[in-house]
Amino acid sequence: PAIPSRKFAAHDAEVMGACFKTILGIPPHKVKVVIDGDGLKDDLADVFEQWLPTQAGAKQTAYIYVSGRALGDQETGAVSLLPYDGTMASTSRTFSLARLQRALTHASLKQAVVMLDLSLEPLAGSGSTRTAVPRWNHQDSAGENDRLMIMVGNSALQEAQAYQPGQHGLFTYFLLKGLRGAADLDKSGTVLTGELCAYVHGQVEAATPGGGQRAD
Repeated sequence: PAIPSRKFAAHDAEVMGACFKTILGIPPHKVKVVIDGDGLKDDLADVFEQWLPTQAGAKQTAYIYVSGRALGDQETGAVSLLPYDGTMASTSRTFSLARLQRALTHASLKQAVVMLDLSLEPLAGSGSTRTAVPRWNHQDSAGENDRLMIMVGNSALQEAQAYQPGQHGLFTYFLLKGLRGAADLDKSGTVLTGELCAYVHGQVEAATPGGGQRAD
């Protein structure tokens, strides 16, 4: 109750889960949607560290979408997802991006695509006068960066914007629109990941003149 809700976050997760099945063609039993009270820290650990590896394969790509809030450590730049039972004053009940990426590294996967539509809050009580740049990629092992693609809808310590006309988060709205064909820039009939990134980045930038929100 003490944490402000993210407008459209639960709806975005439900729609994205349906998109994974209908547009990306992922079998329903390989799609798991976790919302609100089902998204405790232990639930996230179960999904990423127990369930996902059983669905993975050396020739498969995993798609992970998260909408909600996260904490940014102003000293280190480390980013942690804020589960339903988390607090903004401590990382003890958060799920770090580093932990998520370790789980993806240990799973047998061809590639993982992580899409983050997050309002990023500073970690309370750090007492730091610094504001480190949020660190999204924690993979330092040689070659692992080639297996991991991270799309960040809001790259700064600020509130992620909602797109009221589309009833979605701003980044999520253009992500969905791009996946449905708008990002097929070369009109080949296939939306490539590079095309999707370029399309979403441009649309979010155009929708927030003056640098209000940047997608990376």
